[in-house]
Amino acid sequence: MKIAIIVLGKPSSGKDTQAELLAKRFNLVSAKSSVLIKQELYKRSKGKKTATIAGKKFNLIKERKRHETGLLNTPYFVIALIERKIKNTAKRGKGIVFSGSARTLPEAKEEIVLLDKLYGKNRSFYLYLDIPNKIAVQRAVLRSREDGLDKLIKKRIKVFYKETGPVLKLLKQQKRLVVVDGRPTIPVIHKNILRILKRKLAQY
Repeated sequence: MKIAIIVLGKPSSGKDTQAELLAKRFNLVSAKSSVLIKQELYKRSKGKKTATIAGKKFNLIKERKRHETGLLNTPYFVIALIERKIKNTAKRGKGIVFSGSARTLPEAKEEIVLLDKLYGKNRSFYLYLDIPNKIAVQRAVLRSREDGLDKLIKKRIKVFYKETGPVLKLLKQQKRLVVVDGRPTIPVIHKNILRILKRKLAQY
């Protein structure tokens, strides 16, 4: 099915799992910005100092350093990777589902315009898996018993609010954000998402 789905959420919200389930259900290409970044820096352009992506030239030494020191890569580097992925996927006549993107407002602004152009406004969906901070921390700690993990997750949640909060605000203003309760079991959440998408697709 040629649709575009963006799944957003805090750490441990289950966004990756739901994105994969949607990819299987609708035969979509699954994409994740963190994976695209690693592929570009350490596989596609391994050993290269610069690369031209989506018509723009980037300093890969700088981007690798940011990635390896835990900093976010520059927004327009990420945007270029996402743009290339979306264009290549749409050109093949395939739909796409992104997990965790767009992470920043610059990414969101570019991504929304591109998806509307290639897939149509009525076939581009933005889902937000909403869970309380306390549950996000509990889930992370249950999955891994690493010492200090709760502090790390709390820090990542703060980063989420700071960087992705404006993205949610923009989508709300545009009346395009679909908030999904991320607290139930994986099958229940998936069923709820399918119900929402079926209703929206039936409107057009």
